[in-house]
This record gives sequence, C-alpha cells and structure tokens, in this order.
Amino acid sequence: MRLNNNARGTARMRRLSALVASSAVAVVVAVGIPMGAAWALSPTPVASKLPVPSDAGPIPNATVNDVDCPTAGNCTAVGDYQDTIGITHAMTLNLTSGTWTALAMLGPADAPDYTFADLNSVSCVSVGNCVAVGDYRVSTVKTEGFYAVETSGSWLSRGTVLPVPADAVANPAQTTFLSVSCVPGGTVCQLVGEYVTAQSVHSVIDTYSFSVPGITGSSQEVSPQVNQLGIGLNSISCTTATDCIAVGAQTGNFSEEATIVRETAGVWGNPQVVRNPRGGQLPGEYLSSVSCVSVGNCVAAGNWLDNNGNGFAETYTETAGTWGAAVNVGQPSNLNNPYVDDISCIATTTSCTIVGALSDNNGSLHAASAQMSSGKWGQLAPATPPTGSTPDHELLAVSCSTGVQCTAVGYYNDTGANQGTDGMAATWTPGHAPGAPTALHTTAASTRTAHLSWTAPTNFGTAFAHYEVFAQLPGGPVTDEGPFLSPGANLTKLSPGGTYHFTVITVATDGQVSSAAAITRSIPATTPTAPKLTRVVNLRHALMAIWAAPKSRGGAAISSYKVTTNCGGSVR
Repeated sequence: MRLNNNARGTARMRRLSALVASSAVAVVVAVGIPMGAAWALSPTPVASKLPVPSDAGPIPNATVNDVDCPTAGNCTAVGDYQDTIGITHAMTLNLTSGTWTALAMLGPADAPDYTFADLNSVSCVSVGNCVAVGDYRVSTVKTEGFYAVETSGSWLSRGTVLPVPADAVANPAQTTFLSVSCVPGGTVCQLVGEYVTAQSVHSVIDTYSFSVPGITGSSQEVSPQVNQLGIGLNSISCTTATDCIAVGAQTGNFSEEATIVRETAGVWGNPQVVRNPRGGQLPGEYLSSVSCVSVGNCVAAGNWLDNNGNGFAETYTETAGTWGAAVNVGQPSNLNNPYVDDISCIATTTSCTIVGALSDNNGSLHAASAQMSSGKWGQLAPATPPTGSTPDHELLAVSCSTGVQCTAVGYYNDTGANQGTDGMAATWTPGHAPGAPTALHTTAASTRTAHLSWTAPTNFGTAFAHYEVFAQLPGGPVTDEGPFLSPGANLTKLSPGGTYHFTVITVATDGQVSSAAAITRSIPATTPTAPKLTRVVNLRHALMAIWAAPKSRGGAAISSYKVTTNCGGSVR
C-alpha cells in the first residue's frame, strides 16, 4: 500500500496486498538504562540505543515503531524484537525519570506460542494511561489485530483481539491495526486498521473507552471509492471523542492516491483524495501521518512521486476545516528520495516536526527530521544515529510536548559484534531558524557563469550547516546549485543572454532555513551560430536565397540577417 516499500519495520509502510503476520510471547521483563550524558538534550536529534526485554536474542533485530509523550520526559513507545530462536514478539517501552524500560507484551489468548507479534502504534490519554495496537499471526496465512492497555503505569499482561466488520473474508480475518489516537485528558481512543474482504482491502475503526474499560460500539468500516482496489489508513488524530482525521492512500490498477477521511460528531465521511499538482501522470502519493491541534486544524504528511519515479516529501494543512494545497519539504542536495514517517504538531499548525529518512546515492537510508517554525518548513536534515551504527537507520515516529521538546524513535543497523537491528530514541529541543544572508551581489558574470557573494548572518540557529543557492529563468524551473560552505558561489552552465533570479538561504544543522536573499542578473549574450543556407533560386535579374535559422541565437533575439553576394569579385 505504501510507496516506501524499502523502509524496514513500521506498519505504516506496508502494502495492502502484504498484511504482515505477527505473534505473541509469554515473557514480561523490565530492563532499565539510565539516560546519562549521551541523553543530554540537544537542538537536533542525537539518538541512543534502546533496551529490549531480557528474553531477546543476541541479535534482537528490534524496531521501535511509535512513541507518545503526554508530557516532556514521560513517554511510551512500542515495537517488536526477536528472541533467541528468531521469533518476533511485541514490546512496550516507557521513559520515566530519565530511564527507558522495556517489557515483552503477550498476545491474545488464542495466539500460538510459535507465532509472531508486533505493536505498531501507541497513544495516551495521560501519563501511564495508554492504548497500543498491532497484529499477531494465528496461522501461517492469517493475522489478526489486537490491542494492549496501560493503566496507571502498568500494562495488562496480555493483549486483546480487535473486532472487524462482518464482511471480512474469514474469522480470524487477515487484519492489521496501524494507528491509535487517544484524546488527551479524556477517556476515549480510536483505533484504525485494515482488513481483507472478498473484493478488496478496507479500513476499520474501533473505539476503546477507559471508562468501560474496553471496546465500545461496533466496528466502523471505511470502504474505498468506486474504481479503487483498496484503502489503507495509516494514521489517525482525534481532538475530541467524536472528531478525528484519518489519512492514508487508495490504490487502483496503476496508481496510489493520497486520501483523507473525516469523522464529524461520531460519523465517518467518505474518503477524499488530495493530489500534489507536481505529481506524476499516474498518481503515486500517500499520506503516512496526521497531527491535529483542534477540530478542523490539522497537518498531514507523506510522499509523492514524479513522472521519473523520484520521491519527494510533502505536507497538507487544514485550516478551519479546509485543506490547503500541498507544500513540499526540502532536502539537502546531496541526499534524495525522502521518506516521511510521522508528524507531530504542538498547539498550532504552524509549529510541527516530521521524521523519517533520506536516501543516499547507494539507496541507503539515513534518519532525518524537519522542523516547521512560524508556518515555514525547514529542510529534512540528517539525524545522528547511535555510535557503531551503519545505514540503514530511520526515525519512524515522533511526539512533541509543549515547550517544545520532541522525542523520536526508530531503528538502526548495528556494526558491533552482534550485528543486526536495534531500536533507538532521541530527545531534543528544536532551535530557532537561522538568519538570512545579507549584501548579496554578483561579480564577474560571463556568457555562462556568474559569481555570487554575500555576507554571513549573525544568527545560525542551532549551528551552521550550509548555504543553498537557487537559480531560475523567468517562467522556468528552479535549479538548486548548492550546497556551499562559504559565503560565495561560482555558478556555471548558465544560459547566455538569460536574466536569472538568484536566491540564497542559510540552512542550520536541524534543517531549518532562513528567509531568502535575492538578486536578479542578466548574463551576457554570445555570438549566434551561422544560419544554414538551404536553397538558392535563380530568378530573372535576381537570386532568391533561403536559409534555416541558426541553432543557437547566443541568448538574444535575432533582429535581422545580413545577406552578401560575391559576383565577379564584387562583394555587396
């Protein structure tokens, strides 16, 4: 279902046709590690290794899929790990007083001991009162969704099966639950998953109440639109017990379309497709996450593909119930194909953080984050993985608290003696945007080159990373000429005779960017190439010459042609 089919671990990245199986185990053990100096807050994500339950194997292949922090420094995370014989088990993690602890989570009572389980998402109504969702394997080909509950800081020892609508293919059905959203300070959580019917893949929404406690009401089905093969909702965000937004994608025979579904006063509406106008002719777009700050005010994040298959990051913002146009999130020019996994907004839709990964030229993933300040997105910037890591590594989820303090979780490949995958977490306080360059000017412009110089700002935000320089001809595409590490740039391969609009921005180490310094400069034209004489017609007392226009005009308009003849040595 997801474009990001290379990313490891997170259920948000699964395709509709590949509902991944899971299982349960019978060990509940706590393991604590102190934060120590390595966990000191920084202005950018600097990750450390997370613990695993004590029954984990020497190569735990752990992944931490989601995190929720009701208050700064008090977080709950969920994921999965492998035991000594390679069986994957669900786990929960808690951050309290600077220490992360890990617990194994048993699956529902009908889960065979040999099967696999994982937890994909967690959300809390308050510190120590949370609901997590995931899936477990009940046979070699069937999976079921389940939920786990934490009350007053203690997790129930076993998960509970989640119901699905009656049109599921079989009971147990092939299902997975991907996201949960609890109303802060309330008692209600909504859980979203997907399941297979005889015709297609549908989404399902269940409601959990801490007051009951348990699942209340009937499962609500969200069906794909006509001519769509399936719908998968990856993320849900609720601002009241009956007002939520869920996002994901719908798939057709040759396309994937970003989709938003709204619940109003307890009634779920029909799927709404949104499309990035820069996307390919066959849409390849999905929304991986959504964060709402109040009813009708949300930000959704995801990815889209162009006609050449290149991937880009994007967000959509809802203001007073109306969704705006797609906004692209930039990236360093030496990295590409970003994956956006999660978004968290605090108090307003103009202050948000996204996490995910960037690809290098070898296709390896590098954990990354981006910060929105005052409504403006910075670039996705590489995060710092734990010591001893090697790509791939990725931040799969983030939760920010009023302050703003953010905690993100994910995974990394370990190069140590026990090579494999480990979970990681980073807690940081985002900084401010850097200042803009000043005194931008151009010198030594030739027919194809220009030199730009500027004065560095006095404020570099978290710290200086680089400058980005952009060049654009009127009505043409914007070309990224950077990055540059000093306040000057030699630009080559310009078009002779063109009038360029140059802009320069400062990029901080956390990816935040400055406003742009701008200047317009005309590049000198060069000598045009000669026209090609194609025919000469003999007329009475005259000759008629016919020629083709020159291949290059030298960057300027042709005002006239000069025709000469040589008749008996007389040139005229």
